[in-house]
Amino acid sequence: MNYEKVVILKHVFDCKQFEDNPTLINDIKEDITTECGKFGTVKKCVIYDRHPEGVLSVAFKEFEGADACVQALDRRWFDGRQLSASQWDGHTQYDVEETSKERDKRLKEWEQFISSVCGLFVRVCVVCVCMCL
Repeated sequence: MNYEKVVILKHVFDCKQFEDNPTLINDIKEDITTECGKFGTVKKCVIYDRHPEGVLSVAFKEFEGADACVQALDRRWFDGRQLSASQWDGHTQYDVEETSKERDKRLKEWEQFISSVCGLFVRVCVVCVCMCL
């Protein structure tokens, strides 16, 4: 990937937001893709949801779109945070791996969520069957 076409946006989100509302990742991605689409064709938007600086990258079809994006979004306010926008240096990796403790916690919470959803589903099915009898 031509790094001159990639913009790095920082301070877009707080990682802790995703703990309570994981679907927020999709909302932010959609909002940023729409906003960045004003500057050129967006090929890809990647959210580094575990990065403590609230980082995402936006890849443009042409470098002019990336330049325009940096000019327009650097130091702009978004959701109460001042963004930092710059072109990717071609080297820095923004992925943050979860620890085994974080993984265990996430899996436990997912298991609890599935159990609650399945329990609700079973109760609804039982009520439906009883009503049909």
